[in-house]
Amino acid sequence: MKLNSYLLKSTVVAALGGLLFGFDTAVIAGTTHALTETFRLSPAALGMTVSAALWGTILGYPCWLEFLAINLAAVTVCALWQCYTSSLL
Repeated sequence: MKLNSYLLKSTVVAALGGLLFGFDTAVIAGTTHALTETFRLSPAALGMTVSAALWGTILGYPCWLEFLAINLAAVTVCALWQCYTSSLL
């Protein structure tokens, strides 16, 4: 069976996304004790805090992709403009 490059790339991206989300979850879970002690959170407030942090990781990803795409487009345009203007000299 021959590997399809699109399928392979999609699998790698999905695996890295799962790894990073798992890392975020572990970091958030590791801070719950310190959050509870520092801010004297009740169990309900701690649950809301952890939930907000997890939703932030989920909803922040598309925003980051849009930000990255806009910046990549700007860098590409600037690089092309630089190539164009330097070829005129």
